[in-house]
Amino acid sequence: MTCGYIPELNSTQTFTISTWLKFDDVATTQRILGQISNPYAITIFSFGGQIGATLAGAAYGYTSAILSINTWYHIAVFYDGTLTGNPNRLKIYVDGTQQTPLSFSGTIPATTGVFVNPFYLGTDGFTTPNYYGGLIDEVSIFDKVVDIADLWDGSGSPTNLICLDAISWWRMGDGDTYPTITDNGSDGNDGTMVAMSAANFVLDVP
Repeated sequence: MTCGYIPELNSTQTFTISTWLKFDDVATTQRILGQISNPYAITIFSFGGQIGATLAGAAYGYTSAILSINTWYHIAVFYDGTLTGNPNRLKIYVDGTQQTPLSFSGTIPATTGVFVNPFYLGTDGFTTPNYYGGLIDEVSIFDKVVDIADLWDGSGSPTNLICLDAISWWRMGDGDTYPTITDNGSDGNDGTMVAMSAANFVLDVP
């Protein structure tokens, strides 16, 4: 699904990405969401039961093998380039718990790059797509570091994000009509479902 251009992710020092995921495969590499304008990247990916995030072409961090299939997870990625050191700049939370220590490759940059390509859900625009094949719900992007308590309340269900000023918030079917996924955030970057059908709206939600 392509979601248009998000200028707030350009040359920024802070952002938060939050989503709910239910995997049907945790062994192979899957590019879950993001955008790439070589050599810059902001992505969330999974491989070998691990969840990771990329902040540049060769700079990324990832968890230990914690994922299972057929289970809903809340995933939150926090980036704060105003801090120093990889563990402070990139943090990943799964179901409200910070995953420590992360394994890192490269140096997480102090600012993101400049992007010209769109933001994707279900892949990230890389030449080898490695599509995500599971379920995805309640995807939101913020141009700041959000408190994890505002995204995860321990109930196992999505929190209400109306008062958090998301720049993008795709609810993935709530009131949507194929092929458009409405952006309920301030940017209004409605998503367009590609190579899909209305049957891809399912009732299995967190």
